[in-house]
Amino acid sequence: MMASSQSHKLPEPTLDPGGQEMSSKQKQVLLIVSVSCAIACILVGLYFYHESANRAACIINQSSITKSAEAWYGINGQIPKNLNDLTGPTAPFPHSLPVCPSGGTYIYHSHNLKHSKKPVVSCSCKGHVYP
Repeated sequence: MMASSQSHKLPEPTLDPGGQEMSSKQKQVLLIVSVSCAIACILVGLYFYHESANRAACIINQSSITKSAEAWYGINGQIPKNLNDLTGPTAPFPHSLPVCPSGGTYIYHSHNLKHSKKPVVSCSCKGHVYP
């Protein structure tokens, strides 16, 4: 018996579990859903990246304000009464204090200036904690 020289073609793979070809409408819907999911994932990632960057900038601001208050205390021999003492022509911040990029408010804890292990400045935004 001789082997048959006929070639057998494998069926084309389809996304439809029924084994039938997808219609152009189904392909369009699949494409739209896929692109929408990809865009949503990118936007969520950008939101978390943006929030992390804001938190980091806020912590740097708190560090700058704290170091400026410590320098003020060292130079003047007295604790600044409020954060506005740190602004002015001869002050560490000549124009204005740094602001939280997320819209938080900086809270001054003057009583902590002598205790270096406690924060001098804190932010009202959750998670913006200066160590």
